[in-house]
Amino acid sequence: MKVLLCLYFILLVFSPACFPKNEGIGPLSNLIQTALTSRFHSNKQIDFIKSDNTCLGYFGDAGAPGQAMYVAICSEKNNGYHIKFIKYNYESGNLEHDSISEIPEETAKLLLSILRRQINAKKDYCQGVLDGRSFEFGIRQKGTFNCAGINPTDANCTIRMMCDIATARSLDDINRLLEKWESEHVTCVSEKFASLNLSKETAEKLAEIYLVNIYGKKVLKQKPWLIEENAKTIKVMGQLPPNMHGGVAEIEIRRSDGKVIRYSHGK
Repeated sequence: MKVLLCLYFILLVFSPACFPKNEGIGPLSNLIQTALTSRFHSNKQIDFIKSDNTCLGYFGDAGAPGQAMYVAICSEKNNGYHIKFIKYNYESGNLEHDSISEIPEETAKLLLSILRRQINAKKDYCQGVLDGRSFEFGIRQKGTFNCAGINPTDANCTIRMMCDIATARSLDDINRLLEKWESEHVTCVSEKFASLNLSKETAEKLAEIYLVNIYGKKVLKQKPWLIEENAKTIKVMGQLPPNMHGGVAEIEIRRSDGKVIRYSHGK
């Protein structure tokens, strides 16, 4: 939960423009940098997924003929979220369900937010001239699918992670990719490109959101918060009312990206 919250916060704050661009030479160097493309050849078999009314979005590895695989995020009314792992069946010559796994709402919404953000930022350049496998992604918007594709030879780390998700075969694989990407992305942002440099006031608001999510609204009885800060982190601590005994909540947040370093609650 902590990792997913941090990752979701980062996705909301940083745009694809924060990432480094490919420093290639020649006319192809500007093609595949930080965006998906609106000009791509969709695999016809993707209709197998688009016709599924429960599908909200998908990550796809179009691959070579006979090697396609997809990960679809789905939801049915009153039945929560689940992921369908889809692969090509050599005998039938069609895509089919490989397995289905239930998925927490937080993870589903995170995956859909990644798709929505990157697909909405797609560019209108021509694609298909670079070597590499072809990937395509889709998000259901207003009843239809908004789609985009890429050859990820020089893709930024967000899109590279999306391509890796497309080839995942289990929920554990996806969780490992999200955690790995969150760690690498934070390092990339905080050390090389940009820093939020959170103010004490902003960190206090963010800490309150985290603490309520972790310990419930009762933690708000520990306000006003005590704040300790240094160049790298800000620590937010609760207080007990007069004549009361017990522990208080503490949380330490990194200034550069809002990531939770640690949290605890005394007894």
